[in-house]
Amino acid sequence: MTVVAPTTIGQTLSEVFRTGSIWPDLTISMQGFAAGYALAAAVAIPLGLFIGASTLAYRWANPWVNALYATPIVGLAPLFIIIFGFGLQAKVAVVVALCVFPILINTVSGARAVSVDHKELAVVFQASKLETFGRVLFPGAMPFILTGLRLAIGRGLIGVVVADLFGASAGLGLNLQRSAQSFDTANIFAVTVLLAFLGIALTSIIEFFERRAYRGMA
Repeated sequence: MTVVAPTTIGQTLSEVFRTGSIWPDLTISMQGFAAGYALAAAVAIPLGLFIGASTLAYRWANPWVNALYATPIVGLAPLFIIIFGFGLQAKVAVVVALCVFPILINTVSGARAVSVDHKELAVVFQASKLETFGRVLFPGAMPFILTGLRLAIGRGLIGVVVADLFGASAGLGLNLQRSAQSFDTANIFAVTVLLAFLGIALTSIIEFFERRAYRGMA
């Protein structure tokens, strides 16, 4: 691959936004990322709180969660393409598979880290299980949950690109693949830089809330 000057990369990135050629690929990729990321969080956070709150559930689920987390989910991307086709659903499925475990594992750790005194206080005040989850476990585990959400961002962006590489009608990964086939090195670097900036921006948003959560615990 030919080395491209930073100025050329900047010019290429500016050009694709000026002409609008990047918008269809960026839009479909971000739709897949947002839907998959949100779905992963919606599944992983309640499940993680439940597993972390129950000793029996933790003993049963922990080995399976760790085993699935260590599984190279990226290698299963072609299977998702076969099942869901080449549309948005396949992107969402891959993103969910990659994002759910960092969020789940950190949520479990957060639920288990909640002070025993706080849990016992909920029992003393005869709080229901739902109230205990909402008013004790969830706030106490929030810093851990936000850490999981932050770690999941990078995996989710990787998932979007991987899904495109195995088959897609549009997306940043497909854009990269087409650029590689046409030896358009400047565009490859430009799209890669764009993905890096997206990761930095999204991570910064989560880090902002993460810092606030830690200050609230201090």
